[in-house]
Amino acid sequence: MITKPCVSCGEMVVIHCTQAQLREWINGKLIQHAMPDVPKEEREMLLSGICGACWRISFAEQEEEAYE
Repeated sequence: MITKPCVSCGEMVVIHCTQAQLREWINGKLIQHAMPDVPKEEREMLLSGICGACWRISFAEQEEEAYE
């Protein structure tokens, strides 16, 4: 388990992965293969540092701009 703050809102997010999964990812395995049972929002937090809520807000704004 890892706890990490969102770079956008600062909220602490808990990522439920094992040390073995984390090691596999750090050693080059694709995150979705290293952590198939970890929710995609938690994997994204490891990749980008952005929590699921901030990610959804960001993409909602981009979708609105695309249709303007």
